[in-house]
Amino acid sequence: MLDTYLVAPKTLRRLRTGPVGAFIDGFADALERDGYSAASAERYIRAADHLGRFMLMSGRPLAEVGPQMLDARTGSSNSSTYGHLNSPTP
Repeated sequence: MLDTYLVAPKTLRRLRTGPVGAFIDGFADALERDGYSAASAERYIRAADHLGRFMLMSGRPLAEVGPQMLDARTGSSNSSTYGHLNSPTP
């Protein structure tokens, strides 16, 4: 189902071999099953990839992802690699 939302071979390979690779196809299936639009599903898939890469850079397993960890992340400096995700949208 991932192929429904993203078609670039390089992107598909990166997603499937990255930190969330074991989960990303099932996640895409769930988004489709739950009726998410293609645009929304693509945004969520990319956000999941970013989260997995953030966890990898932090040296922490995905199993540690939870509300407390995410709250701490959103309070971090905008100068970090993923700081743009915290920036308020005008």
